[in-house]
Amino acid sequence: MKQAAKPKEGIPYHYKDIQKYTQEEQEKWKKACEEEIKSMTDRNVWTLVDCPPDRKPVKCCWVFAKKLDGRYKARLVVKGFSQIYGEDYDKTFSPVTRFETVQLLLAYVLQKTTGYYIRKLQPLRWQVRQVHHPHYLRSLL
Repeated sequence: MKQAAKPKEGIPYHYKDIQKYTQEEQEKWKKACEEEIKSMTDRNVWTLVDCPPDRKPVKCCWVFAKKLDGRYKARLVVKGFSQIYGEDYDKTFSPVTRFETVQLLLAYVLQKTTGYYIRKLQPLRWQVRQVHHPHYLRSLL
């Protein structure tokens, strides 16, 4: 049986673990959390509403990391295993780069920098969908 990953030295495993660090480190971790929440708010990831009495809020947790350049990074992730397909969600979304987009950008750069151009480029099909299933999260902190 696999064991859970052990926390790395100097990186909090839970939000409450931030309190174990020096005041300076606590401020850096909390700032990273605030930046993540601000980023999600700026991108309209959620709308705050009251949870209906017949629904359970989906659990979430913080994942912390120190980047190689010294930045402190915090990500708020949903514990997806607590969701039920068809009730809490019907589609998943993963931001990935499409090959066609990269191909178009490379063709554009090629034409602008060298004057050459690509004759045939596969047509792009853009599909933007909005998911209208409500999700209810527990407290963030």
